[in-house]
Amino acid sequence: IGGRLFQGKAPQGTEFPYVVFSIVYGGPDEAFGQKGRNILAQFSIFSASPGGAEIAGIYNGLYKAYDDCTLIITGHKCIWMHEVNFTTVMGDADTVGATTEVRHWISEYEIITQENGS
Repeated sequence: IGGRLFQGKAPQGTEFPYVVFSIVYGGPDEAFGQKGRNILAQFSIFSASPGGAEIAGIYNGLYKAYDDCTLIITGHKCIWMHEVNFTTVMGDADTVGATTEVRHWISEYEIITQENGS
């Protein structure tokens, strides 16, 4: 994606393809007296390429990088991170002088952390 990974929202006029990362929810998670966090993170992949090869390639790279990975989080240890939901959407985007059909794939990951020393 050529460095086009953004938190929350892509800047207006961003060139396709790109990925937007956001936290859907996050909250305390205490299991068996262990303090931690339960987080749902969303990766939204956007592609204006005809066909599905480009967006599928980006999704596969994202999946290989993040599904069952171990994140390094200051003050916490990652218990797990895995994909829990996947959705595909088609829509239109206004580009310079035209409307372009855009594929939007949404991949959501559950992340469970535990405080160090808990």
